[in-house]
Amino acid sequence: MFTLRIYGEGLSQLYQDLEKIRHEKLLAFCEFANSERFLRDNKQWKQFLRSSEFEQLCGKTNDDKLTDKQIELSDNISRLMDNLTSSNQDDDLHHIRKLIKKSRYLSELTGSKTSSAKQSYKAHQALFGRFQDLCVQCEMLGRYIELQTKNENKQVKTSAKKLLKHLQQQKTDQKEVICKREPHL
Repeated sequence: MFTLRIYGEGLSQLYQDLEKIRHEKLLAFCEFANSERFLRDNKQWKQFLRSSEFEQLCGKTNDDKLTDKQIELSDNISRLMDNLTSSNQDDDLHHIRKLIKKSRYLSELTGSKTSSAKQSYKAHQALFGRFQDLCVQCEMLGRYIELQTKNENKQVKTSAKKLLKHLQQQKTDQKEVICKREPHL
């Protein structure tokens, strides 16, 4: 990966700021998870999953329908990946990632036991997941840099820009790897 020294001492402030934000978000989540609303919604969800209504809905789904949908998704993914280039928007790759995820879950529901198919789905998911992670990291760091512009902390801003440039290059490289990948699942 990388070390903070590569990007300058300014990133230690970035780390401290992000750690503070993480802690605040964790506290907010814990508060939400202990709220009456969350506990009530969670209880209702569990009741629905145990209900005869849910059982009836599951009974209407058969393996043939699931298999047909899984084949349709796989064909759609292959078509989209065949047409994928490095000039595609990030959202196009995110859309394909979601389809791969759905197709993998459907293959598990239909009992697809072939390890090569499972490995192919996992490999594709890993590639697209890494791209997704880099997109989020670039977006978050870009927002952080905007805040530093307002605060005029030049050392942090300079270090964060170096890191952002590095992450953007990794994102571009990952997109190229995905575009060169064999599309068939």
